[in-house]
Amino acid sequence: MRLELRRLWLVLLVLVAATCVADTVSERMVAPGVSYAALRREAGPWEIRVLRVARDEKRVRLETALAQGTVKGVETLSATIKRETQPEDYVVAAVNADFFVMAGNPLAGTLCGLTLRRGELVMTARNRPAAVLMADGTPRIGTFSTSGSLQTPGGTISVGGVNQEPPKDSVSVFTARYGWAQTLPCVVLKCEGLPLTPTGQWKATVLETPAAGSNREVAEGELILRAAGTAQDALSRLKPGDAVTLKLDTPDLPAGASEAVGGSTVLVRDGRVLPDPKGTDPRHPRTAFGYNSREILLVTVDGRQTGWSVGMRMGELASLMAELGCTDAVNLDGGGSTTAWVRGEVTNRPS
Repeated sequence: MRLELRRLWLVLLVLVAATCVADTVSERMVAPGVSYAALRREAGPWEIRVLRVARDEKRVRLETALAQGTVKGVETLSATIKRETQPEDYVVAAVNADFFVMAGNPLAGTLCGLTLRRGELVMTARNRPAAVLMADGTPRIGTFSTSGSLQTPGGTISVGGVNQEPPKDSVSVFTARYGWAQTLPCVVLKCEGLPLTPTGQWKATVLETPAAGSNREVAEGELILRAAGTAQDALSRLKPGDAVTLKLDTPDLPAGASEAVGGSTVLVRDGRVLPDPKGTDPRHPRTAFGYNSREILLVTVDGRQTGWSVGMRMGELASLMAELGCTDAVNLDGGGSTTAWVRGEVTNRPS
């Protein structure tokens, strides 16, 4: 979680407690099956926050959320949580998740890795590690990449991504989750069977082909196509009424994936710490996702604050996640984004 301008928030509806040995430990239950612990280790010094969620607790769930509800823009974590909370379905804890384009950029808020929310594909996997929850709550960590194609009356066009700028010589698909209006030439589709998922096939019909400067937004039930390089010519041949078929494929990601957020380094796999615990990479604030057969853990480590918490190297973070009991873990976005929010307040000190 993060209190600043974090784009994608992993909103968890439970908190965690810690089991590692620390100089100071303060822990409490915050919801059924959910505990929260604040750990201080003078050796760093390190300030660590740990959320533990029992995997067999049916009254809570983990869910992703988007700042402002779209890819476009950034906002504080507290603002995101306020919008997500409902009287009978409220947020009890949250942390930040994926890396994103920061404020000040025209595409601020754009995510870097695989993003799923309630089964809907928000951002395409691009060969980066991700934390995934299946529909039954089963967690997994993997490195995924999505490919796609658009079958048109004139032939097949390569699809390079969803809700991202089109890669060279390919088409990108934009959904209603994107948020920005299209100002360049594009093609609007009426599509059956939405939302998009990481793997699947959708039939659609061309509605219109807006020219540059049209400021066309994507409505629910629609997709917008925009091309780069040689794919621009192929896309320009489409006309209203044409039937097309969109195909997406994300190998190694089973059907039924419900939630996903992108990360960077895989920290622990099958109980084995992967980064060198003696590495000399810079220390930074860190956020991590991990799990074992009983629990899911969300962990933050403050950093860049002399006397409070210096942050961790990647190997130190991996060792911490293993010590906390994770058989598998992945690093999420850290730095100024690292934030732990519990029961209405930020419980760490974001840098």
